Amino acid sequence: MLEGENVGSIVRWIGHDAPIYGGNSGGPLVNMQGEIIGINEIGMGLSGAIPGNLAKKVADELIKNREVVRSSIGLEVQPLFKSSSYKKGVFISDVTEGSPAELAGFLSGDILLKIGDKEVSVNFAEELPLFNQFIMDLPLSKKINALILRNDKEINLEITPIKREQVIPPVREIRLWGMTASNLSLIMAQEMKRKTKEGVFVNNVRPGGPCNEAKPEIRSKDIILELNGSPINSLEELMDFTEKISGDSQAPVSVLVGFERNMEKYLTVIKLGDKKLEDKGGEVKKAWLGVGFQVLTRDLAEALGIKGTTGVRLTNIYPGSPGEKYGLKTGDLIIELDGDTITSSEPHDIDFFPALVRQYKTGATVEFTVLRSDSKPPYGEKIKIKIELGSSPPSEKEMKRYRDKDFEFTVRNVTFMDTIKTDKELMNDKKIIVEAVDEGGWASLGHMAVGDFILRINDIPIPDVDFADKIMKELKSQKVTHVVFQVQRGIHKIFIEIQTKYTN
Repeated sequence: MLEGENVGSIVRWIGHDAPIYGGNSGGPLVNMQGEIIGINEIGMGLSGAIPGNLAKKVADELIKNREVVRSSIGLEVQPLFKSSSYKKGVFISDVTEGSPAELAGFLSGDILLKIGDKEVSVNFAEELPLFNQFIMDLPLSKKINALILRNDKEINLEITPIKREQVIPPVREIRLWGMTASNLSLIMAQEMKRKTKEGVFVNNVRPGGPCNEAKPEIRSKDIILELNGSPINSLEELMDFTEKISGDSQAPVSVLVGFERNMEKYLTVIKLGDKKLEDKGGEVKKAWLGVGFQVLTRDLAEALGIKGTTGVRLTNIYPGSPGEKYGLKTGDLIIELDGDTITSSEPHDIDFFPALVRQYKTGATVEFTVLRSDSKPPYGEKIKIKIELGSSPPSEKEMKRYRDKDFEFTVRNVTFMDTIKTDKELMNDKKIIVEAVDEGGWASLGHMAVGDFILRINDIPIPDVDFADKIMKELKSQKVTHVVFQVQRGIHKIFIEIQTKYTN
């Protein structure tokens, strides 16, 4: 079936009461004579199978042409209303913009009575799949007559079917960009309120890759429209451009990229290159308090009985941080630093407080003015706490990474903030975390997920990414056909078995 499309719009199921369990979907449904009459597909109380004749037709076409070619005319239809005085035809609910149907003059609200020599009758939803199958079998690029009813008048129209495209076009990985991308289908373009299919749809972006590190970054669901000032209409054009501009150069190549996000057009510069995901070196250490916080907004201050007060409210005190060492508590309100008022009062002021802290040197002693209430509001007690600021822990960007190009996943060493976001009791043996899983790769097919902590590989404990790299190289050199990853996902430990197939 066409990827991304509701299979029920094409298939009229065979309903039966044989149970379908996980794993036997796709198996045959046989009659009492042992003949295959369907392919089991769904089980929701009553089981359902794809009719055998339809499955055989699809299989024969795949064997012959390697694809199933279907026609489209661009109509969205539904059964006739029960109150309708007409009992023949199918109700046209919508006409796809730019489709053969729109060009032929179809309108929403028309009733299609006949197409070619076939009369149409759809009074029930169960009859829609047969109508859709008929439309999909129409000959391509050949004009065909259609008879419609509009305002109680019969009108003849002439329509030319075109090849039906996939709702979700095939996705390709483009390593030099650090993304997966596809062309836009007509349906995708319409859902994004775009007039054309021109451009390249970004499906996913690899953390730490060229798209991710651009300023502004390229994100999932963005649409790339221009490269170095020239329009890019398709994924194929982007691939050709990439091959020409990168050549044999090992150095990153800067490209001016125009892209669209939520109907707004942006420019950014991307440095193309499949650079190794290696240790990026330490960043400049900044002063660090080690707390989570929210802005003390005007509404929040008034609700707490301290109208007009500005600053931040502490939401978490990180273990081992200066904030914990010097006695800050969750719920404290910090309103001054060294006697200067913290003027944060709106949600968009979220970066103001950490910027003030970073102005100090690591090891500096700062006096914080805190409002504290050990019971219910209002916050009445004002105290001053002198704190020696610490050094910010390594960030994600500083973590060493390992990308497995065969299994197509990326892991990095765990950061301090990873431990904060996860239950402390669960973090004892968590050393590396999955940062990216390439769509369609071995890891993806094995259901590895971003955010998984890898504990063991083939029962070998993994202390860091260097050791993971070493173990994976050893397994691949031995051409091990099955690799089992033990991962922690949330509160659950899961074993992921990946079956490999080496080409040489």
